[in-house]
Amino acid sequence: MVSDQKTEENSAPKIELTHEELKKILCVQQAPDERYVDDEIDLAELWQGLMRYKVLIIGLTMVVTVVAAIVSMKMTPKYESTVLMAPVSSEGASSGLLAQYGGLASMAGISLPSGSGGVSQAEEAQAILMSYRFLSEYIKEKALKPVLFYEQWSMDKQDWISKKEGILAGIKLSLLGQPSKADFEYQGQEVLADGEPSMAESVRVFKQLLSISEEGKTGLIRLKIAWINPVQARIWANELVQRVDDELRQKAILESQDIIEYMQKKLPSIELQDLRMIALSMIEEQVKKITFAEVNKEYVFKVIDPAIVAEKPVSPKKGLIVAVGFILGLMLSVFVALILNWRKNKLELK
Repeated sequence: MVSDQKTEENSAPKIELTHEELKKILCVQQAPDERYVDDEIDLAELWQGLMRYKVLIIGLTMVVTVVAAIVSMKMTPKYESTVLMAPVSSEGASSGLLAQYGGLASMAGISLPSGSGGVSQAEEAQAILMSYRFLSEYIKEKALKPVLFYEQWSMDKQDWISKKEGILAGIKLSLLGQPSKADFEYQGQEVLADGEPSMAESVRVFKQLLSISEEGKTGLIRLKIAWINPVQARIWANELVQRVDDELRQKAILESQDIIEYMQKKLPSIELQDLRMIALSMIEEQVKKITFAEVNKEYVFKVIDPAIVAEKPVSPKKGLIVAVGFILGLMLSVFVALILNWRKNKLELK
């Protein structure tokens, strides 16, 4: 019996595992549980760390939110006035004749004007409205520098507030010296009073107030001006539209008068009867163009909805500023709390 048991023990297979293989098996079995436990511990410690500094988080968030609210209250409100207008087409027949009979006229030795070159009056008007020449003339005529730069203008003295030179300006002046009068005149710059902003700066500020947009589907054009004074914004918006309309009307009248005068001088030298008829037709079309420009008060733009005095400001958006301040304050306070908690844990480990 004993011998049979020994035979069975000897015949049973023996499984031998090395120490490394056993370690791998144990790691595979225990790794997931340990990982989840570690994650739970880390999240718990993180939450405990934040709760440890909850007073700091709440306080700092409230401070940043209140500061954002105060800043939004201190910001100067701006009111927006809008002019809605539609382009007026007034260039059809005369430009068509120029294109149709230009070749025949050149054969007869008559050099006809080339027209607008594919640019409509509405597009030209929009370009003029944003041009330096147009805006600088308007600012100068209306004396808008003290209005645009009201913080630099003394209402009591009716003069510009002198600027105090800083340390850097003094160092620059001592190193480079005072610019000579010849250099100043050579640069072609305007002569400014002490503290007065330049016309280039005035135009730059005015362009920031002015915006022109065109609706793609309807072709309607919106001119907007945003300013701290709603009455002034309405006046500027309506005046700019009327001003550019008058300018292009006068330009069209002068161009038509020049064409009529030119064609009348050339008529005696035209021998072909057909070309004489063409010249007379062109003169007739230019007369119609002059009549159209003089009769119609709205030559380039037909004003559909003029600017009115806005009742509510478009900026600042106080609710948005406060919301952004709250989010930034919360993020900042959580970040500070995490840093403080990390430093405290590091000191405890030492």
